[in-house]
Amino acid sequence: MGGATAISEISKSTLGGPDPFSALFEKNTPFIVRGLVNDWPIVGKGRESGAALRAYLQEHALARRFPVMVGPPENNGQPGYLDNMQVNFVEQPLPFDEICKAIEEAERVDDQPMIYCGSIDIAKFFDGLANHIPLAMGSRDCRKGLWMGLRSNTPVHNDYADNMVCNVFGTRRITLFPPDQMANLYIGPLDNTPAGRAVTLIDFRNPDFDRHPNFAEAQKHALCVDLAPGDVLHIPSMWWHNVESLNDFNVMVNFWWRDNRLLGDPDAALVNAIFAWRDLPPDEKKIWRDLLDYYVFDDAEKAIEHIPPNGRGVLGELTPNTAERMKMFVLRSLSK
Repeated sequence: MGGATAISEISKSTLGGPDPFSALFEKNTPFIVRGLVNDWPIVGKGRESGAALRAYLQEHALARRFPVMVGPPENNGQPGYLDNMQVNFVEQPLPFDEICKAIEEAERVDDQPMIYCGSIDIAKFFDGLANHIPLAMGSRDCRKGLWMGLRSNTPVHNDYADNMVCNVFGTRRITLFPPDQMANLYIGPLDNTPAGRAVTLIDFRNPDFDRHPNFAEAQKHALCVDLAPGDVLHIPSMWWHNVESLNDFNVMVNFWWRDNRLLGDPDAALVNAIFAWRDLPPDEKKIWRDLLDYYVFDDAEKAIEHIPPNGRGVLGELTPNTAERMKMFVLRSLSK
């Protein structure tokens, strides 16, 4: 991509201890560690062949149906929208061995259909596999996900969880944009999405700068990297990213986490904010913006220092108890 630059590379020889990435995470910028998970059995099976890797995964797959995205060849492996803004694929629940068989039959054809399993919760869908993909993450409680399918190109999106992308099989090209580039990425609807997150409406393979002129500015801030099997990439929270799988068959594992698991769902808060405030008159919006700055975005502790700690309620320290009270407060508000 024109204007893209390199991502910081960290030598795995400099990493050690139970929480080797802590200082790197604090910088809140992407970094890559080449060959960090080369010793995973799943990566080793991939070095034998794609068929060997699929057989290894089938050995661990539980006897349940896996969600898989299926679409026609004209999708070019890219989940997105039709002209009527409906998604261009269907999601089907299928046994894992049937998914692997369909991939094997399609991976060598020129006009590949879309067959893709995205963000499969490894703990829920595989027996014991999570124990064979170790990554020193300190005390962070990570959700481990499996991504597997034919050639694919996931449109630019972001995630509010931090992400460690561990490439297993095939080459994966990832292009990242800082959070402040949102206005230049032409993001689509929040609720009607191809995979749970709002995505760009730009065709990355053939951008239309007449329709999306600001994308040229976003390209100046892009960071691009190709991941080989065994490479690990950190994508910080809320960084926009495009993920393209370049080979006929591809597998990736990722670790998602949030530093504070008590925090509420930011997506739900955003939608509720749109529902509650977007269509207010400008003077009322200003009042609510000031309230948000006061309680959330400015010095939150200073805003409540005059209230005794035992009387702060939902304004107080976030604990399991206050988090539950916040949830109940929101639910009561929405039910009125």
